[in-house]
Amino acid sequence: MVKFLGFLVNTRRMIVIWPIHKRDKLGRLLDLLFIEQSASRSRSSSPKLLARILGLLCHGAFVAPLGVLQTLRMQFILNDISSKAGRAPQRLRRWWNMHKIIIPLPILSDLQALRSILDNNLYSPATLVSPHPTITVQTDASTNGVGGWSADLPHMWRLSISNLVACSLPVFSRHNVHNYFEQTVESRPVHINVLKFVAIIIDLWFTIRHLAQQHSTNPMSLPPGGHRILALADNTSALSWLQHATRTRRPVIRRMACFLTAFLSSPFPAQFVRVQGRHLAGKLNVDADLLSCFELAPSWESAMLKSSNLTPLPTCLLPRRILSLLAFLVEQELTEAWFTSAMTTLWTAELPPFAHGSSRVQGTQTSLS
Repeated sequence: MVKFLGFLVNTRRMIVIWPIHKRDKLGRLLDLLFIEQSASRSRSSSPKLLARILGLLCHGAFVAPLGVLQTLRMQFILNDISSKAGRAPQRLRRWWNMHKIIIPLPILSDLQALRSILDNNLYSPATLVSPHPTITVQTDASTNGVGGWSADLPHMWRLSISNLVACSLPVFSRHNVHNYFEQTVESRPVHINVLKFVAIIIDLWFTIRHLAQQHSTNPMSLPPGGHRILALADNTSALSWLQHATRTRRPVIRRMACFLTAFLSSPFPAQFVRVQGRHLAGKLNVDADLLSCFELAPSWESAMLKSSNLTPLPTCLLPRRILSLLAFLVEQELTEAWFTSAMTTLWTAELPPFAHGSSRVQGTQTSLS
């Protein structure tokens, strides 16, 4: 057993453990926060106390996926408020100690929920050496659409710009886009990176839902250590948001990151699934490119003709309700009630069956259910 960067590392079992004294320190800081609020009868706290709590949460989140969700919203609000505190050292030091921040109710609820389970085994050991991915998914987005596929959980899907607009999901458009089999749609100013992140979220939702459905009747069928999903994409920004969304100041990315993190913190993926992202050079992301670029492959048949990887895969349909949720994230701020309802929708939305052989989606049809 060795200690490294504040963690205990068991070199025989190859696991990383968050020390108990760190967990106890976090508990004491949370108790101090609640005592201060109870005494002042308000939801205010000093930035310094919040930063200390946040620092411990971020540190322990390495071995606690749930901790990531608890840090996101508090990190966002602290970033916004501290950026307006000024640059003078004396003023900044006084601000951190004396200024009071009103903690929004959703964040306070997160912290109270965390404290209630902190004494349990929330920070369980994490595997030091990740096994090879059990499922690899590839996604891409273009000015004409989005698409994704996997040979491990065999499936492929594609959505056109018109599909996204029909679900009120803003699309990238520096100029008007024309699909060869669709009418030109009105452009809306959303960056292509956001659309590539949307494609990753869609495929992760689809894959994890099918895994949960597949193993619900027979948990023993899970591979040792659970599933490792490797998301391949040719956009470094979209991939970085899987791990480092707190660093962005863009509200739309923050909302989408909170949404995805909450889904990955649900009971099944939190216990049995780990997600990693890896960059794939654009010239190697040919198959996902064919599915997203309708100018390269206007039909399913033309995409499969150009790629032997896509030829044996079944097609799948995607519920309109999921795209509508993502459209809301791009346009609106989250509320606690909407957040709870959205998580219910993600886990109850009907999964249309895979279509094989002659029953596959054909021609210029898309995967919109």
